[in-house]
Amino acid sequence: MNWKIHLYRAILWLITLSLLLLMFGFSAQEGVQSGSISGKIARPITDSLAQRQGLTGQAYWKLYAQVDFAVRKTAHFLEYTLLGMLLTLLLDSYRARWHWLSWAGCTLYAATDEIHQLFVAGRTGKWQDVLLDSSGALAGLLLAMLVLWLIRRRRAKNNQHNKIGGRLC
Repeated sequence: MNWKIHLYRAILWLITLSLLLLMFGFSAQEGVQSGSISGKIARPITDSLAQRQGLTGQAYWKLYAQVDFAVRKTAHFLEYTLLGMLLTLLLDSYRARWHWLSWAGCTLYAATDEIHQLFVAGRTGKWQDVLLDSSGALAGLLLAMLVLWLIRRRRAKNNQHNKIGGRLC
């Protein structure tokens, strides 16, 4: 077998396992610690929006809660989008055409992740987050399939061009 495919798979496995460990680490953080991380992103956004709108006091904190919620949910969606892409590419590298397995694996991981959060201080496990994560995984699967389709289409055109060019020479 070609050494390039082995390297490709090794890199995909390394990135995928690293992402899973990172996600587990985020889920293991207590509520206060998790909130401070999302706050590092939500705070500057809120400050900028509040300054433009002239918000202070209670209005500021209401806006902050909305921005923090959006940051957290966007992070959920994007991390599972990446996981869905990686698992789809991994399955495809083994010529497995059951791409739905990457979505199912991500959804199962999302469910276990939310169960895990039930046992972490200051955290809650929510079925709505499983749905959001599953949607992100589906987006990642579809994005990976689009990329794979474009790559295969380009290779087919190049192969066809090379065959035609070879006959003319």
